[in-house]
Amino acid sequence: EDLAAFLAEHKVQVVASLPCYAESNVDEQRGRGVFERSIKGLQLLNSFGYGVEGSGLELNLVYNPNGVFLAPEEKKLEEAYKSELSKCYGITFNRLLCLNNMPVKRCLSCSTVLSPSLSLPLSLPPPLS
Repeated sequence: EDLAAFLAEHKVQVVASLPCYAESNVDEQRGRGVFERSIKGLQLLNSFGYGVEGSGLELNLVYNPNGVFLAPEEKKLEEAYKSELSKCYGITFNRLLCLNNMPVKRCLSCSTVLSPSLSLPLSLPPPLS
């Protein structure tokens, strides 16, 4: 509670990762009980005004797919998230951001799904100075 109060007092924009609005999917990806703790955290943020229209406190969620596939269309997925989280848990938020991963070195066995001709390991450019 202290952290949520501090964030609200200083009008910090919150961006929170929630890989799905279904408990089983989140717990499969992140570990047992993570979904429940995430929902409690989002409800706490809502109680301080985060994600509530007109409050000036922004709460944005992030969808990051698990596996080698692209995220669905952001607007449609946002509508589904808003509907399910509101209906099931009373949670509101401002926007859903969709990310897509490039599975470098953590999904080497998936390389043929991306491109049969992709040769791994990939060479990365040198760091910027």
